[in-house]
Amino acid sequence: MQITINIPDTTPIERVQKVIEEMAYRFQVKIEIVNPEKTEKDLQIKLARWQALMKKTQGLPQVKEISDMDIEAEIEAYRSGL
Repeated sequence: MQITINIPDTTPIERVQKVIEEMAYRFQVKIEIVNPEKTEKDLQIKLARWQALMKKTQGLPQVKEISDMDIEAEIEAYRSGL
């Protein structure tokens, strides 16, 4: 289960901590604080790594040797049950 709470920037940190502790106690759960800015940065890093991997993969000689005719033949064989 995930619960999102929007807390105004002007809320004192002590108040935020108290509310979180009360919620954890009341619902008997562990509460994990997620910083959306850090999450966004992590996603950007993962995206950059993924894009680099795809460029590297597309540069492999095996990929360059596949023609449109090869792809069409493979699709037709699959559809035919071969």
